[in-house]
Amino acid sequence: MLAALMVTGTLLTARVAPTDLEIGLTAGATQFISYEDLLRFPQVSFAASHDSNFPTPARLSGVSLDELKHSLGSRQDMVVAICEDGYRSNYPPSYIAAHHPVLVLKVDGKAQKDWPKTHDGGELGPYVISNPDFTPSFKVLSHEDEAQIPFRVVRLDFRSESQVFGAIAPRGEFAPGSPVMDGYRIAEQNCYRCHNMGAEGGHMG
Repeated sequence: MLAALMVTGTLLTARVAPTDLEIGLTAGATQFISYEDLLRFPQVSFAASHDSNFPTPARLSGVSLDELKHSLGSRQDMVVAICEDGYRSNYPPSYIAAHHPVLVLKVDGKAQKDWPKTHDGGELGPYVISNPDFTPSFKVLSHEDEAQIPFRVVRLDFRSESQVFGAIAPRGEFAPGSPVMDGYRIAEQNCYRCHNMGAEGGHMG
């Protein structure tokens, strides 16, 4: 039985409210979890730092992706955030360990309807992902590790890193630091958010 059934109640089979978060725990299956149930998970709170979604000081609180993965009983090692426009942010184990990304549930103690607007006056919600304190953990050529801070997140998929990134992984043996591997590392974190390879990757580009 999923840990979530013990912690928060029942995962839904259909969206009941606009703030119900779509969850993909297994291939081809979709469930939903309500905003109220997400608030029952252990919460973390922090000041927004290096997050362009919050240009003024803001106090964010929510549940860490690592906690969600654990509490929902997922055995997969990666979380993929999918936005309503097809944009995706990928959170492999290395990113989760370095930056501790959080699914934001409250901004300055307020729920989604009272959140600040985007740069073009749109909605940030239903969900945003932020990092308590982001410091780049790597640099490849001129590309630094980038904060993955998507807004308008509507779904979280729990996936295998080898499967998601395998779609664009170089075929053959290439040494770390080679041009091929440098290009792959940049594409993996940057290009893949908007552009896809088959079913994998973003569908915004």
